[in-house]
Amino acid sequence: MHAHVPTDRAQYLASLIEAEGVRYGREDSFKLSRAGLLTNRFLLGIPLQEITLARVMHLCKTLGMPLRCQASVLDHLGRANLIFFGLEDDGVRGVYKVYLEFWDSVRRQVRSTGSTDPLLLNLGFKWRAGGDGSDVRVARYICFPLLSVYDILGRLHQVYAGGRSPITHAGASGIIQRAAAANPSASFLYVEASEEGNPRRSFDVNLYKANLSVGDIHPFLSDVARYFCIPPETIEPWLRRIAARPLGHVSGGLDKDGRDFMTTYYETRALDG
Repeated sequence: MHAHVPTDRAQYLASLIEAEGVRYGREDSFKLSRAGLLTNRFLLGIPLQEITLARVMHLCKTLGMPLRCQASVLDHLGRANLIFFGLEDDGVRGVYKVYLEFWDSVRRQVRSTGSTDPLLLNLGFKWRAGGDGSDVRVARYICFPLLSVYDILGRLHQVYAGGRSPITHAGASGIIQRAAAANPSASFLYVEASEEGNPRRSFDVNLYKANLSVGDIHPFLSDVARYFCIPPETIEPWLRRIAARPLGHVSGGLDKDGRDFMTTYYETRALDG
């Protein structure tokens, strides 16, 4: 492990990826929950044809990925088309994340068989920056191919079963319906996530095809922020600042501690740019 602890983990991770000299995309996100507004969250995505296996493993080791996760990355890398390196940092502690994406394999299977059975889309590994690797979490993201908007709203109803979170449920449903209205012919990719050893049960909907900006869903985000008791003077300047960014994903449900949350992803650097 490194003797030094980077003072700015976000800058450190971005500079590591930049130093590889590869094409990459960047997606930032912000999380609304009882803990408040968390904005220092991002993912850097690299197409695997751009980077060697050795360099991928070097990056994982440099970030302190626990050994059992490194072994799992090696096992699954051959099937993946993209790798994401990410960070969530609240200013006190940081969590590094690595995700493998199997989109090409999923698409091939759906096209060749016509099956809409659930399939593994992403495998995620998360661990505390500078930690001893004992708190690692492994997440599986299962996609449900070719769901209609009606079906997506039905799955959402199941994720929010128990009715404990009517405001976040209404916010997420409203955002998805707004996206569907913006592009009625689009099919939005729907994913559900779970993690080993904790009660996480969440969803993620990819809304890029709606061609909306974050500003287009402002009313829904304001409502959810109010529900989480996030002061307007905290959330509103933030939403204004990123209003023009392309809307990417919306996710929500229950987090690893069984608590309600909503996360909104937006593009800051297109992969094809």
